Amino acid sequence: MMYSFGIPGSVVWILHIFIGFILTYIGYMLLNGKEIGQPFVIGLMIIGALVVLYHSHLFYYYTYNKQNAQQLPN
Repeated sequence: MMYSFGIPGSVVWILHIFIGFILTYIGYMLLNGKEIGQPFVIGLMIIGALVVLYHSHLFYYYTYNKQNAQQLPN
């Protein structure tokens, strides 16, 4: 399976699993009242910014580009 712009599905799935592990770890730390390290906080901010930019780009690309609007990704 391929995602937008030819990104293999396995890359997307591995990335989601990795982010899930990070979020689980951070949730565990917060639940037990422990401090979250600065690298994790900065990493979450970077991931969040990249997600917003990427999905905004997809929204624009598939909404305003009439030729590509007919070829929506699976």
